[in-house]
Amino acid sequence: MTSFMAMMMAGFGIGMASMAVPDKAKSAAAANAVFAMIRRQTKIEVSSGDGPSFDGAVHLQGVDFAYPSRLDRPILKTVNLSIEAGKTTALVGPSGSGKSTIVAMLQRFYDPTGGALVLGGCNTDLRNVPLAWWREQIGFVGQEPVLFKGTITDNIKYGNPDASQSDIETAAKKAFAHDFIMKKTRDKYETQVGERGGTMSGGQKQRIAIARALVRHPKLLLLDEATSALDNESENEVQTAIDAIIEKESMTCVVIAHRLNTIKAADMIVVFEEGVLLEQGTHDSLVNDGGLYAQLAGHKSTRN
Repeated sequence: MTSFMAMMMAGFGIGMASMAVPDKAKSAAAANAVFAMIRRQTKIEVSSGDGPSFDGAVHLQGVDFAYPSRLDRPILKTVNLSIEAGKTTALVGPSGSGKSTIVAMLQRFYDPTGGALVLGGCNTDLRNVPLAWWREQIGFVGQEPVLFKGTITDNIKYGNPDASQSDIETAAKKAFAHDFIMKKTRDKYETQVGERGGTMSGGQKQRIAIARALVRHPKLLLLDEATSALDNESENEVQTAIDAIIEKESMTCVVIAHRLNTIKAADMIVVFEEGVLLEQGTHDSLVNDGGLYAQLAGHKSTRN
């Protein structure tokens, strides 16, 4: 009886183990994919050190781009564009026209597949400057602000770990965040924002994110549809902050516009369609031209 029971238990164990064989194969394949990704070498060298003399201008010279997984579908096609130092350049166009791709390239998440991004003041290809130094020159505010568990001070200071409390409050004032921090929060700058900023409203989170970008004192500020995910009241609050930055701060701004009324005062508006730079000019000149921008802005086209 003992031998019989042992054989039964062994058979039962073998049967249960055999049921896991397909899962073992799947887990091995998944592990191989993960380790292959970890071992993959980036084509963008992560280097440090001092960079050249950069004045805030960036010149796109004959830039072509296609994502590595879709090389047969170009996103940008021979784009020639000068982003002037100290000026505001707005990028507009239908979805998929290449606006966010340009911002990603300015952050150097990708390099162009053709042409070059050349820095003003030193005439240097962006690919030839230290990556860590370059990232210190730029500030970025996206559609969805990312806040971390901690205080308001902590979240602003992530933009510049060496910032003093005075620097933090100055950046908050520029972002029109100081008043609500002082008047509408219990512990002011020591107020806990919660997981993913859960205790803050959308407009408050976005203004804290703008302050975090400004405390870096960037030469190039990138705003990727920073008001598109907000309600009307919050959008007005954040847009007021952005307008003040554009008007008063001597930094280069690149703005992706979701609502065209937010970029009427931009120094240069650049219109893209299917990866092609179609038009550029001021709001008034583009409306008078009667092209794609005029249509997007709700004006009747004068072109055939």
